[in-house]
Amino acid sequence: MSNVLVSLVSNQTIPNVLFIREMENELGKDVQRYLFVSTEAMENKEKTEFTILGSCIKKSKTEIIKVVEDSIEDINSKLKTWFAEEINDEDNIIVNLTGGTKIMSIAVYNLFKERKSTIYYLPIGKNKYKQIFPSAKHREYNLTFRIPLKDYLISYGIKITSKDINRTLKDKEYTEYLFRKFLNNEFDIKVIGELRKKRNEREIPLNEKAKSFLDEIKFDTEKEEILNKKEINYLTGGWFEEYVYNLVREHIQLDNDKIGLSVQISRAKTQNEFDVMFVYENILYVIECKTALKDDGRNLLNDTLYKLSALKKDFGLIVRGYLFTLDKNLRDKNGILKSNYQKRADLLGVQLVDGATLSKKEKLNKIFNRIKGDVENV
Repeated sequence: MSNVLVSLVSNQTIPNVLFIREMENELGKDVQRYLFVSTEAMENKEKTEFTILGSCIKKSKTEIIKVVEDSIEDINSKLKTWFAEEINDEDNIIVNLTGGTKIMSIAVYNLFKERKSTIYYLPIGKNKYKQIFPSAKHREYNLTFRIPLKDYLISYGIKITSKDINRTLKDKEYTEYLFRKFLNNEFDIKVIGELRKKRNEREIPLNEKAKSFLDEIKFDTEKEEILNKKEINYLTGGWFEEYVYNLVREHIQLDNDKIGLSVQISRAKTQNEFDVMFVYENILYVIECKTALKDDGRNLLNDTLYKLSALKKDFGLIVRGYLFTLDKNLRDKNGILKSNYQKRADLLGVQLVDGATLSKKEKLNKIFNRIKGDVENV
């Protein structure tokens, strides 16, 4: 007897990846064959390939049947042929109906319920899966598998190109020290502005003004009176990315494989970088960090909001975008977040978190409590 797992392929790869990994755990990694019911359009997008990679299964154990997505006759014909040629009466067939088109789901359900099979469905965004055939008293199960960040991205055809996504330049205590200095206006913005112009330099000599600033903030350099590229990036905003990275680690207990800092990615020859990325309860969160929202006349608020609003196109339906900023111009004289900023963020589906929130424990706890309850609220 062989265990055969059938998946319907669509743009959303994560439900199939999660179910495959869950069934492997449930069956002790004893699935002998994987059948993917796909279409020409999905294969052109390499959706099955990405699902296989994200599922960490051997390609030699997989089969693909391409069907016409809106033709029940075509789906029936091809699957019946596969049944006759490939399946024995003793084989245990497990079907995941979550993907595919509605016509594909109907055709596959009607065909497989007539044979020895168990059919399941995963509600997208919830860590549960439901048995819809055969009927049973207990039909809903908790999904126990939690996907690593790397596998999540691979499932959407995205490769992490960073060498180490968990390395920080300075320790947590020093980054918190800089956070307090910045909020108290004890940062020399002019020095930082000059350093921003040299972010592409491998290293630069320090002038007297810069040396005085580094002494003031107790910043130790690797070379005496020299700043290298990593140190320049840290001083001009990298410290805030590390602060937010540590903040997430503090509030949401995540293993290294679930979170990344300054994550450089590549997809179809397009390069991009995100400040903080993490997967919690199988949902992807992306945080962009900005100490200020204007740079050489550029409106970083709009640029960042639009970057975050486009996440669903690349990372699937269930992805959350956050903008963490220390810009002091987002609130009016009464300390209220200006409505035009809030409305713009809401319109684009981005959560805006500024220094007034970050500096208040109760407000900050609300942000992370909301994340922790996110799965139940999808």
